[in-house]
Amino acid sequence: MTGRRFNFWEWLEAFGALIGFEISLQLFGLQRIGQALERMSVHEKITAADPRVRRLTNIVERVAGFLPFKTACLHQCLALCWMLRRRGMMADLVMGVYKFPFTAHVWLACESEIIHWRAGLGSCTGLNMLQAMSVILRIGSQKSIRPARRNTS
Repeated sequence: MTGRRFNFWEWLEAFGALIGFEISLQLFGLQRIGQALERMSVHEKITAADPRVRRLTNIVERVAGFLPFKTACLHQCLALCWMLRRRGMMADLVMGVYKFPFTAHVWLACESEIIHWRAGLGSCTGLNMLQAMSVILRIGSQKSIRPARRNTS
């Protein structure tokens, strides 16, 4: 594998996050998960073109294919959001809907830029479809950006 670095720990982190969020959604629901995500301190705005974001996105998508349950857009975006926020990067979980025909989808954004949106959608789906959805939920916000903690030791 030339040019690509395999990081076992990031794959394991994605695996644990995907399984953990499947269980957490069943036990606690999205509201408690959202509260936990919002408490995570972030200090860096990101874009979809950031190589760290692309690497983690690819890892989550690949690991999702190995799991014995269907990891829809919600699972994958929760896992990726958590992984990015753990690293201090701003990622908001956004849920949108069409009223007719009813369709719902979850994606990640940083401020107004969409960071990740393909999870669970077919390859023929474009950003214009996503942008036409009505946003019904946004977990995290611009207000959640906090200065990075300095290590005093």
